[in-house]
Amino acid sequence: MSLRLRILIGFLTIYIVGFYVLADSIIDDMRPRYLEAVEESLNDTVNVLAALVESNIRDGRITTGLLERVFTEAKERRFSARIFGYTKRRVGLDVYVTDRRGVILYDSRSPENVGKDFSRWNDVHLTLLGEYGARSTRTDEKVPSSSQLHVAAPIRYRGGIVGVITVIKPHDSVSPFIDIATRKLVTAGIVFCGAIALLSLILSFLISTPLTRLTEYVRSLKRGESARLPRLSGREISVLGSEFQSLWEELKGKKYIEEYLQSLTHELKSPITTIGGSAELLLEDPPEEQRRRFCENIARETRRIQDVVQKMLELSSLENRRSPVQSERIEVRALADEVIAAVGPAVIRKDLTVENLADPSHRVIGERFLVRHALLNLLENAIRHSSPGGRIAVESSREERGLAVSITDGGSGIPDYALDRVFSRFYSLPDPETGKKSTGLGLPFVREVASLHGGTAEVRNNEGGGVTATIVIP
Repeated sequence: MSLRLRILIGFLTIYIVGFYVLADSIIDDMRPRYLEAVEESLNDTVNVLAALVESNIRDGRITTGLLERVFTEAKERRFSARIFGYTKRRVGLDVYVTDRRGVILYDSRSPENVGKDFSRWNDVHLTLLGEYGARSTRTDEKVPSSSQLHVAAPIRYRGGIVGVITVIKPHDSVSPFIDIATRKLVTAGIVFCGAIALLSLILSFLISTPLTRLTEYVRSLKRGESARLPRLSGREISVLGSEFQSLWEELKGKKYIEEYLQSLTHELKSPITTIGGSAELLLEDPPEEQRRRFCENIARETRRIQDVVQKMLELSSLENRRSPVQSERIEVRALADEVIAAVGPAVIRKDLTVENLADPSHRVIGERFLVRHALLNLLENAIRHSSPGGRIAVESSREERGLAVSITDGGSGIPDYALDRVFSRFYSLPDPETGKKSTGLGLPFVREVASLHGGTAEVRNNEGGGVTATIVIP
């Protein structure tokens, strides 16, 4: 996915998610706010009606004749009132009146309720107690939209409460206004989304275009073409381009440092690790025999570091040679014993079993220093990718191509996608335990050693699990 598309998708995703969360909270809060406004208005209305009823009380008795006529005529009225995009055509308000016991005297909505006791309903009960009475009740418990808001006011006579009047407003009456507000909010969101998309596209273009130009410039340098640094907008990207150009100009006049120098520098890590591991085990006060072996490891690996340092300048020219620096007879089994001893602390830490099954009669002609390091690399890879308590075998066999030395482990194997890349420089797979990657110079070193000896190196997965790495020397 291109950077431009990522920026566009990123901005749109952030906006859409943010707008959705905001709109959802606004819409959720909108209905209660509308109902609060309606309740406030109903409170004014019911108190006006209470005053109307109080003006017609005779001898302490509530008469509802005037109220009945007013509501009957109001219900029959037809009109057309355009309110914020919604057309209202009839009165949507009802009322009922109770006496001081909470018994219905008049109900504009349901005349059959007259005579029923409503004293348990909150609006009537609280108002008769001198408190503010209101309730929201569904006419059908299964239908949320059937809720109706009831707001009550006391009917007073000579300082006492002689009855209650309640006005009723369906919640549905505010639904059209909520729907209108929701549509406006969604429309505004779509418009802003389009604007954000356009701005995101422009921004992604401004960011990605200089990077695309810089990428093409670097590719041209990689192909060895003569290229000029393009004009790049943005101070940071311009500085980056200038740094690329400076780096290229520095590298262009210098000879490329031979890869073996890098590989052998990497190899210094292995003996240092062995020395550190042996020293740590010595601190644990092991038996005398193990103490002697660990001391021998430290001495041997110290000499190995000295050998590496001394050989580094010579190995820097290996890339252009066709044969090893020195030719000597190498006993494969003895060399394998030496390599196994070098990784002893790592083997102990993972509780591994390393078997040397190499034939004592097998010998090769080559440079011991290089062959030793090649085998050490293969064995360290096997240890790194083996499960604790596993088994590793070092074997040798004669082939038409020469003498093959193989190291087999019982690890999880190499993924198919990586088989063709394991010998590429700086390519490595994560350690199964730590998840960390090595520098990826070990196997390239092994292949180069094999090539310098006129041989080959290969790695393959085994059918029963694990990996076999082989170096073949004529």
